[in-house]
Amino acid sequence: MKSLKKKSQKVNSKKIQKSSKKHKSNKRTHEKVEEEEGQKSKFDPSHYFASTEFITKRRAGLYYICKDEEITKVERFKVDGHDDGKAESYLESNYDRTHIMDIAVMHMEEAMVEGCESGQSGGMITIDCIDHNNTITNVCEKDIEQLRQEKLQRDIAFYDANSKRTSKPVLGKYDIRG
Repeated sequence: MKSLKKKSQKVNSKKIQKSSKKHKSNKRTHEKVEEEEGQKSKFDPSHYFASTEFITKRRAGLYYICKDEEITKVERFKVDGHDDGKAESYLESNYDRTHIMDIAVMHMEEAMVEGCESGQSGGMITIDCIDHNNTITNVCEKDIEQLRQEKLQRDIAFYDANSKRTSKPVLGKYDIRG
C-alpha cells in the first residue's frame, strides 16, 4: 500500500516537473518583453508611413502606422487643451472629414519636431474619426502641401465672401477656432 502511494507521488512529482519545464520554456522573462517592446518602438522609415498627431473618437495621440496597418501608440498628448479623456466629447459636434484633415496638417510640424527630439523619425497619419469603422486614411508627406493649399484656398474664398474683413489669410499655422 505504501509502495503504491510512493509510486503515485513519484509519478505526480514527475508530472509537475515536466509541466514546470514546459512552462519555463514558454515563459517570457521581463527582460525579453522589454527587449521585444524596444524593438517594436524603433522607428524604421521603410516600414512606416509618415506620421502625425491626430484625433479619434476614442483616443488622441501620436501614432505610427505600419504598411500592414498595425497602429502603435507612442505617447498621449493634448489637443487644444482637451486631454485624452475629453477627445470624445470634443468631437461630438459635426466636424467633417476636411476639418479632421486640417487638424492633422496643423499638428504635423509639432509631431515632426517631437518625433525627432525623441529620437524617432516623424511623418504623418490620420484616422477619419467620423467613420464609425474608424477607417484608416493614409496621408503621405507629398499630400501635406496640397492639403495646406486647399485650406488656404477655402480660407481665401471665405474671406472674399465676407468682404467686411480686410485681411486675407496667409499660409502658415492655423488656430483650430478660426
